[in-house]
Amino acid sequence: MRKIIIYLMMTLLVGSFSSCEKWLDVDMKSKVKSDALLGDEQGFRDALIGVYTNMTSEALYGRELTYGFFETLVGAYDISSDNSQYYDISQGKLDNANVIAKSNRMWEGLYNVIANVNNILDNIDDKKSLFSGEMYAIIKGEALALRALLHFQVFKIFGDAADLDNDAIPYVKCLDNKVVSSSTGKQVLDDIMEDLRQAMTYLEKDPVYTVKSKVDNSDSFMNDRQMRMNHYAAMALYAEVALWAGKNVDALDYAKKVMAVCNELFPWVDPSTVTISEERRRDFTFSSEHIFCVNIFNLRTLYNTWLSPAAYQQNYLNKGTYYFDTWYQSSSVGSVDYRYVYLKTTHAVTTWNYAGLKFSQPEGYETRYAARIPIIRRSLVYYIAAECEPDPVKATEYLNEVRRHRGINTDIAEYNETELRREYVKEFWQEGRLFFYYKRKNITTNPSDRYLPFQLRDKYIIEKPEAEIEYGR
Repeated sequence: MRKIIIYLMMTLLVGSFSSCEKWLDVDMKSKVKSDALLGDEQGFRDALIGVYTNMTSEALYGRELTYGFFETLVGAYDISSDNSQYYDISQGKLDNANVIAKSNRMWEGLYNVIANVNNILDNIDDKKSLFSGEMYAIIKGEALALRALLHFQVFKIFGDAADLDNDAIPYVKCLDNKVVSSSTGKQVLDDIMEDLRQAMTYLEKDPVYTVKSKVDNSDSFMNDRQMRMNHYAAMALYAEVALWAGKNVDALDYAKKVMAVCNELFPWVDPSTVTISEERRRDFTFSSEHIFCVNIFNLRTLYNTWLSPAAYQQNYLNKGTYYFDTWYQSSSVGSVDYRYVYLKTTHAVTTWNYAGLKFSQPEGYETRYAARIPIIRRSLVYYIAAECEPDPVKATEYLNEVRRHRGINTDIAEYNETELRREYVKEFWQEGRLFFYYKRKNITTNPSDRYLPFQLRDKYIIEKPEAEIEYGR
């Protein structure tokens, strides 16, 4: 396998952003010519947008980290044996060459984006005088939060959540050609939280924090703050990382801080926008609740390729109606659950399968809903709070509040792990979160509603690329 030296040679392609054209002109034989690329405030803006764009590749949040690899691994779909992309994953055959290639691309892709982030952070302090207003603080805060998010994603995939004293992954803090050794899981999580603490300090200049607004029409770069790593996204991520680190008091504290502003900034989805019959006007992802999401410009093509009932049969990612009905408790509370009633459709030919509508992009789709995949949503913060809350009455209320805003009119009597797991199954189908919930909880037997042909506990740690192991990383 070729050696992966991503700290020396970075691919800094950022898609079709016309404002970032100079970002494409990179000398690949040496370290990135940062002075040419980051010579003014606009260069830093372009570089940051480039980071977000790189995150949307199909190897990352555009497919594998959301509705692809990890959803398949936890039995989210019924995969045909002629599906060359996902059949081996669905069978837990992670030593298959195709599966290894996918996981290698995740590793390379995430560290490549981290390198881009570090290029910004390596240069921004020395060029602070280039920035106007609060732009220095906002760009640096977002970059720090993104570095934390991306390392956390690498850790969740390749690290050992069951023993944080084991070597996990390299935490890379600068753009360099030096090999960075792996840190223990505990150190990685500590480094992530430190980056997030710094990010939150800088992002106190974020308009989402200062004036409680996701939009600043005077500067288009500052619009749609829920599509960027804003102050509250960093805060919500801190709560999740603290949960993984076993720091439940901190996790609850930060979750509550985010919850305190949710009604104002990230309100529960308006039921009328979900139940509306005209699909081009339906808010399939509950977009008002997004605390952080990515903008996938080709999401319509991706949906039609992988998730639509019209997808090529060998690609089609769907689930049998029996299992799906079981997940959503369709014979009881699920019969009115928005997630069950409005976010799926029956295949026109194979009527025993459901296709998801969550990422559907109908012709003429409402711009305010289009091309978005949520990474951090309001419900996650409530689930974290429920899990960490020592008062069972409050924990129960956190779960019930989410359920009520999903159309369920029957409350659970008392919080328990089974109800929390059911919520993860229902809420995050096709978002790539369930695998990591199982991993964090170290579930040693397959949950009864998954029907997996293998023991999931043997699949929690995805092998690092061979070259990284050779380098002791």
